[in-house]
Amino acid sequence: MKTGRFTTAVAAVSACAFALAVCVGCGSSTTNDSAETAPAAEEQQTETTTEDTSAIAAETAISLGYQVFEGELHVVSAEELLALQESDIDPAVASGGGTYAVLVFDQETEVSGMSADGSGERTEMAKMLGVAEHTDYDNFVVEYGDLDSWKSFDGQHIMVAAKAEDIMFPSDVRLPINEPTASSATVLK
Repeated sequence: MKTGRFTTAVAAVSACAFALAVCVGCGSSTTNDSAETAPAAEEQQTETTTEDTSAIAAETAISLGYQVFEGELHVVSAEELLALQESDIDPAVASGGGTYAVLVFDQETEVSGMSADGSGERTEMAKMLGVAEHTDYDNFVVEYGDLDSWKSFDGQHIMVAAKAEDIMFPSDVRLPINEPTASSATVLK
């Protein structure tokens, strides 16, 4: 996962948005202090703050040249990934086994990335984005992304940012089948 200036910028923006929401809440006064309305107002403010913070993080990422994707993260075996893709490809294709972290988009999404055949950048519609893999073959290991870090998001709906230069469209048969992978991505929420 990326660290550095982008993570620092997102953290600073998130902290500012949170501080602003807290200040706005502190400065307001109400004439009705009933116990029944206070929790509802507090819950609404929390929802708005979370949505606002996510929107600010996404806008910041986009302004820094990142693409932003939303979906549910799944950490799966090769066989489970083929099933998730409803693929009829023989699981023997995944003879090395392996574990994959994939972000299944909320809806088919336009993704820009590099072509693995070296023909340059391209943009295509995709249903998911591979964000990590660890496959141990007899003579070598295929690994990208930090699989252990992604495991903490398994089954969660998250927002991820990645640059086109860190996204690769396959030129051969690899998992996820016919879908892009990101060698580096950052979780925004």
